[in-house]
Amino acid sequence: MRLGLPISLGKLHPEYSHSFFVKVTGMMTNHAADQKNLRALFLALKQRMDREIRGERARAAHRPLLDAIYDLTGQKIEAAGGMAAWDALPATERDRIHSSLHAELCQRYGQEVFDKLPQVEQEEADFFLSGSCCMHKDLNAHRGEFPFLFFNT
Repeated sequence: MRLGLPISLGKLHPEYSHSFFVKVTGMMTNHAADQKNLRALFLALKQRMDREIRGERARAAHRPLLDAIYDLTGQKIEAAGGMAAWDALPATERDRIHSSLHAELCQRYGQEVFDKLPQVEQEEADFFLSGSCCMHKDLNAHRGEFPFLFFNT
């Protein structure tokens, strides 16, 4: 047990691992292009995890799950090229396609729930502060304080 929780809790309830990303509200990096891309990717991941958690709660509450599964499976079969093409796929490929079904359902329902929230709550859920522009100088400013970390004396 860690922090009073079973170690396997993240495996039994994956929303606990997703909640880390939802709770992050900022990132401090420099203004380089790769860092801007990193911030954009992290924000997209934060939003995706938020919608999955909301979708899981909505799906578990009272949604007609079988209809949604039927619709999504039909879309996957059509995307594969129809029933004949679907049947021709190797079993491992069909399993891989089906494995994304849960996440897609949660994303769909999560976005529906998110869209119904008041604007203030939507902004709060997607809040992400980005510190940049000259931050690399600030991040490097402490280097001189600890010369023993960088030089053998």
